[in-house]
Amino acid sequence: MKSQTEKSFTDALTMRSLESHLRDDLKSSLSTAIEAGAVFSYRATPLAIFRGTVSEAIGTHTERLKSLLRECDAPGSEPSGAASAEDYYWAVRFAVSRAVTAIQGSLAELLALGPLVQLVGELKMARKIPKATQIWVGDSIMTPNSRGTVVAKAADVHLLVLSSARQSATVFGVAEVKSYRCSQKKITKQLGNHLSLASRTLAMQSFDGKHVLHTARLAHKPLKISVIPSSWRLSRHYQFKTRGDGRVLIVSPPRPVSTAIAIANAPDQWKVVLRWSHEALANAAFEIFLWCLGRFGEEVYSHQPSPWPDMSPAEAGQNSVKMALYYAILHISEPTTLAQAIKLYNVLGFGFALGYNFRGSDGRPAMLWPEDLDEILTHGRTREGSFIDGIPPNKPDAGDA
Repeated sequence: MKSQTEKSFTDALTMRSLESHLRDDLKSSLSTAIEAGAVFSYRATPLAIFRGTVSEAIGTHTERLKSLLRECDAPGSEPSGAASAEDYYWAVRFAVSRAVTAIQGSLAELLALGPLVQLVGELKMARKIPKATQIWVGDSIMTPNSRGTVVAKAADVHLLVLSSARQSATVFGVAEVKSYRCSQKKITKQLGNHLSLASRTLAMQSFDGKHVLHTARLAHKPLKISVIPSSWRLSRHYQFKTRGDGRVLIVSPPRPVSTAIAIANAPDQWKVVLRWSHEALANAAFEIFLWCLGRFGEEVYSHQPSPWPDMSPAEAGQNSVKMALYYAILHISEPTTLAQAIKLYNVLGFGFALGYNFRGSDGRPAMLWPEDLDEILTHGRTREGSFIDGIPPNKPDAGDA
């Protein structure tokens, strides 16, 4: 059972932090799946599914992230220098990257549902699978071990036909969704493993939310469906807009491809390419993650003084991890670790498109500051020769959308 704090966190989640086109696609994908009778492990409304999926994705990392907020000045207080700073950086990176990766994967899985519903509909029309085939999503299906104990998530999506008594199921296919570019060989192997696990018993969610064991068998040549993101890159174009006494950084919104594509690699193997790219999904995941840090900040700094009394608790929560990274960066000496720490710091401060792609004159990741963006807007490069990979450095109008 969820605690009151967990319920409050989940209830506060909205899609407002998502870019408008991505938000619309997400709502459309979920609505399409609901209308098609897909089975979810959450109450079947787009918002409830989004809230439950994202909350679950970040839930296992919550305590680690709160600990980072409580200890945000640890690297600055360590006199021993590089070794402790690098250790602390890896603790920060582990917590942040695991949480962001989980959110990113969840977004990809939800966006995949619309194209999968369309593909399943076409396969039904072509009589490749029975009309009674139903889509089961995420944790509505779990993998039991030999003792019948539910132990892990199975495939991202199962295509099932249930018996009239709901005591058994026939598996007509599985889908594996990736939020990053991945070799087809690796995905095909994972799909084979999912089918092997699903060939005897499935733990299927019942109406009361509990998982009940059902016998299962594989159809002849069950479908193996891989879902991957597109490869297009986010726009690097940006501008500053005045807001109140300050200014706000505005990055040009993403422009997704026109539609998802389904490709038949073999009679029983399909590949679906989403409208949204790895970069776009990563950017959205970081935006949601920053919102989550704000919520954690409100909770943590209601019980202890904030290191930044001029900030709201939410702003302090977001700033705490950035400052922890900054302190660690000052003491890290190993070049690869330093480059990774700088990238992460930049992304948390300036978004994925600009932060991940800012380079020093030597081509390596460099610390990004607002004045660097001002100089790039004017000259295409900073005075030190730093630039944003993806913006031609000889263009003085690089910031024009």
